Amino acid sequence: MSLCNRSLMMQLPLLESSGIPISILRGRTYGNTALYIRDLLDCHDIKLRHQPNSVRDDCDAEGQMAVLTLLRAFLLISL
Repeated sequence: MSLCNRSLMMQLPLLESSGIPISILRGRTYGNTALYIRDLLDCHDIKLRHQPNSVRDDCDAEGQMAVLTLLRAFLLISL
């Protein structure tokens, strides 16, 4: 079996169709899960920056950024 395209998740095409630049290229494949998860977290960062309605208020923005930070920390611990 071989892969020639990125993993398809529903969120990626939705973000792309909304005009949000995605950091995962269409032809990108991954040799391990950690790289894929890191790129997904980067996509969430980009969404926070480029989609005006991605947060309700300052508290929601802080909460979302805290969750992304914790997920990155857990990813580093698991390596």
